[in-house]
Amino acid sequence: SYAPPLESPWDFARSMILPWIVVGAPLGAAVLRLTLTLSVEALGEDYVRTAEAKGVPHAKVVRRHAGPPTYVSVASLLSASAPFTIMNMVLIEYVFAIPGFLRHTKRALGQVPNWPPPKVPPIDVPALQALALWAAVLIVALGLLADLAIVRLDPRIRASGNTVG
Repeated sequence: SYAPPLESPWDFARSMILPWIVVGAPLGAAVLRLTLTLSVEALGEDYVRTAEAKGVPHAKVVRRHAGPPTYVSVASLLSASAPFTIMNMVLIEYVFAIPGFLRHTKRALGQVPNWPPPKVPPIDVPALQALALWAAVLIVALGLLADLAIVRLDPRIRASGNTVG
């Protein structure tokens, strides 16, 4: 059962653990697989083998040489996964009855519980437009943050002065 965060922070955190896991697990699994694949691929590069030949400890080789090339791809994946995450949030708010912003989507679509049977519930077009606009703004903002992260993480882009496009 949901508990408001200002009423009881402990009950709020306890009630939100499962929804947070359900929202984050698919994206976390995709990021883990991508990072693992790219890191294993980077371990075969010449500069990584050179670092190992110089006697640098394996953990430091992975952290300093094999890890950084994966950051840009992970930031790109996070940007591309923004719409999926928004849709997942809508479903989680509905399934777990969490009073979030996107919970109004079902009501705006005319799926109102206990509506008198002979009448058809109206579709609230302005509310749907507002929800779609805010979801689009959130997706664009996440894409912009990912692009800024890519510019910060990729030395080739920083050195050339070109923006991600």
